[in-house]
Amino acid sequence: MKQKCIYCPTETESHFKVKGFTKPVPVCYQCARLKGLTHRDCASVNNEEQLIPDHYNKGVQPWDLERVMESSGDAFVDARRTDAIEYCFRKKDNMLEDLQKARHCLDAAIEQMKKRGIQ
Repeated sequence: MKQKCIYCPTETESHFKVKGFTKPVPVCYQCARLKGLTHRDCASVNNEEQLIPDHYNKGVQPWDLERVMESSGDAFVDARRTDAIEYCFRKKDNMLEDLQKARHCLDAAIEQMKKRGIQ
């Protein structure tokens, strides 16, 4: 069931363990990234287990890389860069499709940077 993110009006099914709250609360992925929450903070509503899909279950997670990645100064660009990393990390049946998705994310980031005049 979708609920409103506690930080913005986005409807989400994702719940995260957030400091100051006793139970997991609804947080959209964009706000989770901006607040520094990771997959380790993600919890299911029903059983509060961590949710790490098998195709991301590796020693280093994409969000771990995002924490050390230098910011472009544009949240949209940074989110698309992280999305591209996530698609490159995944181990699914169709790797070509994931690489095309990663390229789509990078193309969107490049277009946004050009519009905003970011070098």
